[in-house]
Amino acid sequence: MQIKELTIQVFELFVQNSPLKNYMQSVEYARLMGENHYNYDYIGLVDEKNTVLAASLILKRRISFNMFYGYAPKGFLINYYDENLVRTFIEKLKEYYQKNNIIFIKVNPEIVVGEINPKNHEFRESANMQLKNNFEKYGFLKLKDNLYFESIVPRFNAYVDLKNSKFSDYSKTNRNKVRNSLRKGLYLTKGTYEDIEEFYKLLDNDKSIGYYKSLYNLFNKDDRIDLLLVKVDFEQFIKNSQVLYEEELNRNGLLNEILHRSHNKADLNSKMASDSRLCTIKNEIISATEG
Repeated sequence: MQIKELTIQVFELFVQNSPLKNYMQSVEYARLMGENHYNYDYIGLVDEKNTVLAASLILKRRISFNMFYGYAPKGFLINYYDENLVRTFIEKLKEYYQKNNIIFIKVNPEIVVGEINPKNHEFRESANMQLKNNFEKYGFLKLKDNLYFESIVPRFNAYVDLKNSKFSDYSKTNRNKVRNSLRKGLYLTKGTYEDIEEFYKLLDNDKSIGYYKSLYNLFNKDDRIDLLLVKVDFEQFIKNSQVLYEEELNRNGLLNEILHRSHNKADLNSKMASDSRLCTIKNEIISATEG
């Protein structure tokens, strides 16, 4: 087996058939990073029959006059359960890039290593934790959190199974947030290239708007990217708020009558809470009217 540079066509075919395919291990992402001062290779491990057994996009960036670092975004496209294959690929990769003044290669594979219980927030490891620990055996070092190149991309990514996701499975707090958002006239709409300007105003990072325009153009060719915007229907917001205001006003009147006959602290607290809700809804109506 040997390491060799792959053509774009061969790399893309391997990516399409890989269960680990992702947007960062793609020709489009390579071109995007090429516009942002990275060089890149499409690398593969091939056998005697020239069959590709593993592959990776390797980004390269200069850190001194004659030294570079490499980066395999979201890790290699390889069967991580096959330790012999992984070890061979990494050893061959080291040999290949040592000749090209690469002093280290960073990887951040997306391996699901456990679950967090939403009720008590306890972390439960899965058998995949061993795959993560295997990287030390392959010669990798764990970087300290948020130092050096650790913060190029997030350390952790949440996995949401959208095919099996149900609204009833969400926490009561999040269900209430969704319902409250609908009451306030919020709705999702699919944006276009022209909406990137508005999207960019909401961001707080050091990337230029050109980065996001290139990202959109590169992945939009075959509909692999969506720009989703949350907009406000102020007219619907006002209608919903007015109904709520009338309901709360009636409730407030009843609580006021109860207070005339009662000196119960709980009744007083209910009246004060109702007063607060009335004030909030009134301010929302004013805000929506201005909008």
